[in-house]
Amino acid sequence: MKLVDINKLDNTKEFWSGSEIRIYNVGMNVPTEEDFYDYMLISPRWEDGWMYLVNVTHGNNKAGSLLSALKIDSPVGNHAVTCKELKRSVGTKDVFVKIYK
Repeated sequence: MKLVDINKLDNTKEFWSGSEIRIYNVGMNVPTEEDFYDYMLISPRWEDGWMYLVNVTHGNNKAGSLLSALKIDSPVGNHAVTCKELKRSVGTKDVFVKIYK
């Protein structure tokens, strides 16, 4: 897994259900490298036009918590959100996209 700073991504990049991000410096009383939450983009069947970011941090009591709702805004009609919408929703400070190879 590789972490890519969200600021280095083009605003038109699309994210699909299952995409993950990591936000650092969330304020837990732990060493800096452990001070993060992981979130997954989900697409609930009952919400047409929206996706949610849900906490999926393993072993954390916030797992399952909803962070934000994101408007599906793909310019070509895909069921996806753009990086611009992701940045609007969570900001850009200490935010990284998880890339799996």
